[in-house]
Amino acid sequence: MPVGSPDRKPLRDVCPEIKTDMDSPHITGLNIASSDESVMLWGPPGSGKTTESGLRTAIRAVNDELRPGDCTVVTYRTALSDALRRKLVSWNVFPEMVLPPTSEESPYRFWGTAHAVACRATGFLEQFDGSSETGGWIGSEHEGIVDDYVRYAFCDEHNIKWYAAKPWQETRGSTFFALYNYAKQNILNVGSYDLPDKYLRGRITEDPRAWRLLAEFRQQWGGGIDLFHEVVDKWEAWKAKHNCADYWEQLQAGITGSLPPTKHVVIDELHDAYPLMALYFDRLVEHSDTVIIAGDPDQVCNAFSGADRAIFQNLPERVACDIPTVKLPESYRCPDEHFAAARRVLSREHQPPELSTPGPGTIHRDTPETKMRYNDQNGWRLPPTGEESSPYQLWQEFGPDVMYLARAGFFLDAVGAHLDREGIVYESQPGNAGNWAARLSLLRCLNLCEGYRPPRQTSIIDDEYDGSNTQNVEAAKNTKVTCDDAQRFIQHIDEAHLQGSRDDAKDTLFDYRRDKATLTLAEFHTDIVNREFWAVYGRGKNSIDELVRLTPRTGFTGNKTRDVVAMKQAWDRYASIDDTTTVRDLADGTRLLTIHAAKGSEAPTIVLYDGLTRRNTKAVRQHKDAARNEARTWFVGLTRSSDTLYVVRDSLTHIWDSYLPPDMEPVAAGEAAENRSGATDGGTDNRGGSR
Repeated sequence: MPVGSPDRKPLRDVCPEIKTDMDSPHITGLNIASSDESVMLWGPPGSGKTTESGLRTAIRAVNDELRPGDCTVVTYRTALSDALRRKLVSWNVFPEMVLPPTSEESPYRFWGTAHAVACRATGFLEQFDGSSETGGWIGSEHEGIVDDYVRYAFCDEHNIKWYAAKPWQETRGSTFFALYNYAKQNILNVGSYDLPDKYLRGRITEDPRAWRLLAEFRQQWGGGIDLFHEVVDKWEAWKAKHNCADYWEQLQAGITGSLPPTKHVVIDELHDAYPLMALYFDRLVEHSDTVIIAGDPDQVCNAFSGADRAIFQNLPERVACDIPTVKLPESYRCPDEHFAAARRVLSREHQPPELSTPGPGTIHRDTPETKMRYNDQNGWRLPPTGEESSPYQLWQEFGPDVMYLARAGFFLDAVGAHLDREGIVYESQPGNAGNWAARLSLLRCLNLCEGYRPPRQTSIIDDEYDGSNTQNVEAAKNTKVTCDDAQRFIQHIDEAHLQGSRDDAKDTLFDYRRDKATLTLAEFHTDIVNREFWAVYGRGKNSIDELVRLTPRTGFTGNKTRDVVAMKQAWDRYASIDDTTTVRDLADGTRLLTIHAAKGSEAPTIVLYDGLTRRNTKAVRQHKDAARNEARTWFVGLTRSSDTLYVVRDSLTHIWDSYLPPDMEPVAAGEAAENRSGATDGGTDNRGGSR
């Protein structure tokens, strides 16, 4: 695909009007594709794909009077489109975003995920207004885009188990929806589509990944393909009855419906796309005046959703358009040692890329003295917090700006449980480790309620508040709680302290939500809770023990003690929790992610846990496509750090097999040092070429 060797020109020589915050910015490959031509940017880890896309967009903005509203920027994750926008704003090329992308007046309306852009361009959500021509409410409570609550409602109605005792366990519901969504994302002949038949890619039995998902379905259900199609028919009929739509249907609408602006299109991280998403991207390419497509086939690790190297590599053939490829030759992030390790792992299944790396970093390894152990009765048995290389000790050593990575969510739950004991707030993906968004929502509410009482009331629980230091809740007309936080809070208040049933409280809150985004504590007192509520839930930290229904169904770990301890410890650790505090504020860079979710992310320090689950190990040993995907996955994990890579081995009893080479760290460090020495002596660089 790459055509010739790309040159690198100083930005000041190409477009001196653009002033960036970078030292000596260069733009790559203008000898292959000029700034006003379409281009594919093949960018290995840390090579600046987003920056290069931004520079080409900026030059067009200056030379061709391009504006944000002329552009469509589509990505796999929202953060990537935000990153491009922030760069262009910081360079004073485009204005600050004042209106949210959801506003029809926002010039950044079509900067977002593929689903969001397709939705806005086609008006897909307009079908979910729930009203009749006379204005009466006729909609189903499940109307709208399907989420886990809707899936649960379907399963509950059809006597299908949906919720598992632990997030990593399978149920009949989870195996059905895993296979159904995979089939739809890969346009397999399952159920109905609003697409021409020419787009269908075959049957479940012809797709290796779908076949393995079908085996898991059969294990839970006791029946195979015919039973699966029966459940599909029931699900799609149920969706039609309740006027709700699956996530994938937004992309389907984009493939056949109205297009967003096509004067200048940027498609980032194309290698993450699965076939249905790729169809939408192909359509954008075919209709664009100029398109910039960024990706890296060596970082394809979403095979579980249908992603494939060919989606990036074969795009020009699919759209019958000659789009030149510029392969970015240098990484600005990935240190020599880290790339040496990543290259070795990738070479098991693929030819690794040539890449110049920026210089030395550090690579460590450790095998903990005490393994983290799990059993269904008692949850995690964890090493002492003070033990060397424990998650908490590493957090203390490296500071909050650290990313913990593991192959499976189950492994991350162990790390999260360890940090929870100390009340460390972290960002994590849904279903993995503790849900700090839910926890913090409750802490914000308890913080707002602390000290408030109705007139002449004292605590019925203890002597902490005798009335002398309390505030009159009936006068709290300026202290406000968001409707979102109030909705979460209502789920976890003992029903005895609500004015009616929990459903009554939710209905009352719904009336507030229709008119405004907040309600005052006085309104909360008057319309939702009773007088006794304040003596129980107005005691700050001491009220955490009174929260109820901290279960997996409501977004918690299923271990109430773990969640309560985490919230109490966080209350003491972070004294600044108020109604505006977010998880990102408190986490301050601390993240727990699976390697898949970490694509596109970086951090100064990465703590990477080696190891595969039994399921992964079996797939790698039996299926070539799984083995290739595994190599690419760890290639991604080993290239997220800009400074320190800390590899933790043999840390959990449930690790079925190691994946990383046992001598990886010392060999990588030695290879990197040798390459630097050779380069200093006029020998070879770490790309195998001469300097």
